[in-house]
Amino acid sequence: MIPIRARPKFGPVPDQADPESVAITPLDLNDFLNAGTPPFEWLDIDQTLPTGLFLDKDTGIISLSPSAPSVFAVTVSVRNATGLSRSSWTWTIT
Repeated sequence: MIPIRARPKFGPVPDQADPESVAITPLDLNDFLNAGTPPFEWLDIDQTLPTGLFLDKDTGIISLSPSAPSVFAVTVSVRNATGLSRSSWTWTIT
């Protein structure tokens, strides 16, 4: 029997807000993954994350400390062997 593989379905991710230079509570993007067959690879293709934050491509967790105040239009993608899905949200750093 051939296993059925499902394309990822990601989002929506709620808007985020954090202070500058303070470590954020890690954001696990798997919490917003609604379908799909692992393994997954998480991507910030357009490099839209706030400066100082890091997306772990294997776990889908965003962590560390933002270092520049601004409002960022963030788009993150997730892919597996069958396709790609993306979600966009606003991340405000004060």
